[in-house]
Amino acid sequence: MVAITEENTREEWQATYHVETWEELEQSLADGDLASDELHEHRDVIIRWEENLEDRRLIKHTLVLYSDVEAGREQMIDVADRVRN
Repeated sequence: MVAITEENTREEWQATYHVETWEELEQSLADGDLASDELHEHRDVIIRWEENLEDRRLIKHTLVLYSDVEAGREQMIDVADRVRN
């Protein structure tokens, strides 16, 4: 669910600012043709975009760790079952 939300948000930013990455949006800050309020808006979007990317990375890492824990738990159950039998 979070990944879908992040994807939709990223797509909205890409369409709104005509960029593919937050780096491109960041580069637009140096173009010199943005008003002060637009600069602030672009900076805010860049920060949120970076936070979303980090959140997504952390979620993926958490899922990998959870999978590892589940695999270890299943192995412990198997060993315990063999000991009992």
